[in-house]
Amino acid sequence: MSDTTYIEDAIYEHLVEAAAISAVVGSRVYPNLLPNGTTYPALMYRPISSNRDQTHNAETGSFVKSRWEFNCYGASYTEATTLARAVRAELESYQGDLGANGKTYAVDNIEIDGPRASYDQDVGTHKLQIDAMIQHRE
Repeated sequence: MSDTTYIEDAIYEHLVEAAAISAVVGSRVYPNLLPNGTTYPALMYRPISSNRDQTHNAETGSFVKSRWEFNCYGASYTEATTLARAVRAELESYQGDLGANGKTYAVDNIEIDGPRASYDQDVGTHKLQIDAMIQHRE
């Protein structure tokens, strides 16, 4: 990772350090897209949108609401469902600090929507998509 740390880095660190998630996927947690030849189950996450409320208080920083998509892939529906349950349990209603490389983000709340299931016949994988609204300070 670079010297500059973003919320993306903190989310990655949180996901790979979560025991219930790593028990299912090991280190197969990927930002933005799955690499070719990915072994399943695997987790892919990406930002969808964000809205910043600027403050004039340098101590608290900007309040950010960002929408994220967490895609839980499995060779079977059971694999994808097991991973989706672990991701949901780890993120839903989370409050506290997320951090990476010495930078910490204060998370006020994470709201979960989903999961929504789909199947990719070309690849033969099941996917459960979870959307999360992460409210944090920068």
